[in-house]
Amino acid sequence: VRDIPFCGPPMNEDHLRLFRPLSPTSAHFLLFLLVCACIPALGALPSRRDAVDEFNAWIRQHTTPEDVPIEAFWIGDSYGVGARAIKELSLGDVYARIPMKLVIDYDVAQRGLAEHGVACDNGESSHEADCILLFVALERRRGNDSFWAPYLNVLPRSYEHLPSHFPPTVFHQQLQASTLWHALRQARTTMLHKYNQLYQRVDPPLSFQEFRVAHGHVLTRLIQFSTDNTSNSAESKRPHLIPMTDLVNCKQLTNPELVHHTVFDFESGDHCVSHTRDHFAEGEEVFENYGKPNWWFFMVHGFTLDMNEFDCASVPLENEDGSVEQLCVSVHNLNGYLNDYGGDGDPLVEFRLFVLEHLQAYDTTLAEDEQLVDDPKWTKAERATIRFRMSEKRTLEKVIAELDRRISEQQLQHAAGGEKNEEKTEL
Repeated sequence: VRDIPFCGPPMNEDHLRLFRPLSPTSAHFLLFLLVCACIPALGALPSRRDAVDEFNAWIRQHTTPEDVPIEAFWIGDSYGVGARAIKELSLGDVYARIPMKLVIDYDVAQRGLAEHGVACDNGESSHEADCILLFVALERRRGNDSFWAPYLNVLPRSYEHLPSHFPPTVFHQQLQASTLWHALRQARTTMLHKYNQLYQRVDPPLSFQEFRVAHGHVLTRLIQFSTDNTSNSAESKRPHLIPMTDLVNCKQLTNPELVHHTVFDFESGDHCVSHTRDHFAEGEEVFENYGKPNWWFFMVHGFTLDMNEFDCASVPLENEDGSVEQLCVSVHNLNGYLNDYGGDGDPLVEFRLFVLEHLQAYDTTLAEDEQLVDDPKWTKAERATIRFRMSEKRTLEKVIAELDRRISEQQLQHAAGGEKNEEKTEL
């Protein structure tokens, strides 16, 4: 019931609690009314599966197979849409050379909103992503009349899989021992605050459901690159929604260090270009490695990778002044933390105890979670959250195993040194 689109007052956690369970009779009657109300709107849009063909045709109207040697395809209800190669692609080949007229950025959003009489910036927020969000929401309202309809129709219609849309109880029950649950609650609060900021800027005001879908597009799909040939700094990179490029799903590739990279084509001055980071056969799904840890994947996209060389587990470290610092610990960055760790004894032993204490704060072990995760009683939100905490535990166990190896190696070195000292003494 709380997902009913409405144009009421600003939203917060207390507003969400106002929706109480209905009696079965009332619920069925309300569902009947909603279905009747939604039939015209739903009938106007193709299903995501059918939208794939329209999207591919739209891309072909504005590009060539040489520029975009991939196509969108329907994977299934669980995974939605992906992209696959229409010819063999080698490492470093161009897989998407997209003309900027198909890309939605701040400039496009600003011009489009002005045509609707909507101010992109009103002094409260000047974030470019907010303008893109508003523009996308209004373009979705236009339905098939929008130039971007083939693109928007192929995107998800709901983002219930994103943690910022999960009920807060999921974090409390499944992530109590993880420091991430505080960040997830804050992300949810931030989303509600952003809705309060933006929903009245358009007429009629955005419903909460309209906002959530546009917010999901922006949160999960924005790609940053610079169109300034004098600078490639982080500050010069701006957010863009890039049709086709943002349909490429994430996976660790043969070389984990090769990550997604989209650049502006300064030679043409009118395209953005993405290159493959692995070899893909004709008909094979094309993947990119986004190069992020699982906590980022979970917060932004709602998934975690079983194999992720960039993964790290967030653990809190209390400093001497009482402040709390979040360490993102992995086997790869262990040396830096050991050098800075302020324990009084052996850094290896003390840091091991510190990591072990955090791992044991969970109510379940990794082995138990591996049995629990497929239990049909879990909601999708709960199952995704359990998968994330499994990735945290997996990383922490790897860190402990590496520390055990170093401690054992250190003990052997000390023992060998002691034997040499005894031999010298005897001599």
